[in-house]
Amino acid sequence: MHATVRSVIEAASDATDDVCILDTEASPEHLSRGTAQYAETMLIVVEPYYKSLETGRRMALLGRDLGISRVALVGNKVRDEREVQAIREFGARHSIDLAGFVPFDEGLPESERAQRAPLDFAPDGPALARFLAVPAETLTAYLARFVADGYIEAIDDRYRLTASGEESGKRTFAEEFADLTRPTHGECDEDCWCHDDPEEAARCLEERAGHVR
Repeated sequence: MHATVRSVIEAASDATDDVCILDTEASPEHLSRGTAQYAETMLIVVEPYYKSLETGRRMALLGRDLGISRVALVGNKVRDEREVQAIREFGARHSIDLAGFVPFDEGLPESERAQRAPLDFAPDGPALARFLAVPAETLTAYLARFVADGYIEAIDDRYRLTASGEESGKRTFAEEFADLTRPTHGECDEDCWCHDDPEEAARCLEERAGHVR
């Protein structure tokens, strides 16, 4: 998996106006596998209790040791000003910047229990509005426009993608990531002759290994 992620990052644009955001698993493993070598900023999501904060501190040290230029904490599931202050004090005590906070939103665990997307289950939730960096009233206006355009439909006080919206999303994703999903030099696809028999598969693997070297 890490090799695949590194390939995607290597292919991503390094233009000044382009930004690549990588959501990694909650583990230090990716830091030891080279997936962080191209990162300029590492945001560490922590919750307002000691074990999470201490884990965040250790991840910050690893990030700095790897030469990542900016390492910062993001406080998650914050319920009140007391928890905000606790994260601020911890960051200051260990010289770790704070990038921001995400408020606790009961709608998120409820949407997970209901096996529905937060946008469908609680589109006006505070955490979703914060994540999208827009006020709830602004988000509501955009949802109304998407309904008018036929991309989503309102069901009671919830929303879901229409067939047109789902198809548009698939098409947009395919177009924007076309350069990253096509086979690269030395990588076979589903039509490769190596799928015909084991001997050809071994030869293909040997050739691909040669390309990697």
